[in-house]
Amino acid sequence: MTMGIALLLVLGGCSRDPDESALGPKRLRLACASALTDVSPATGRSGDLVVVMAVGMMDSCLTVQSTHTPEPLRNQPVVWRQGGRELTLGYADADADGTIRMAVEVPRTAVPGTATLTVGRSAPVSFAVTGG
Repeated sequence: MTMGIALLLVLGGCSRDPDESALGPKRLRLACASALTDVSPATGRSGDLVVVMAVGMMDSCLTVQSTHTPEPLRNQPVVWRQGGRELTLGYADADADGTIRMAVEVPRTAVPGTATLTVGRSAPVSFAVTGG
């Protein structure tokens, strides 16, 4: 009974490969951590320069019995969102470790309040726009 529960827990942490058969997965995929975004500084005014960084920017995860080595993502959009508006600030390539670092200007159209920044499919990060 304990072994069955342990096996269920191990398999519960994996997801199936898209090319699985009806009889089960051809390969098991190890769980990937979501790509994360950070911005420094996290507050500023329109026109300020900030550095956006995203980690985990790889095209896939390592898989059990996989012959594919994950590659860094290329041409990833750096996107500013505020008040229902979206603005692409530029595009960046990840380095060999899957990290993107890019200096961007806070848009001139930014207004005091909260905005978010994302890089490609990374999780968004909040940015506080301060007044004039």
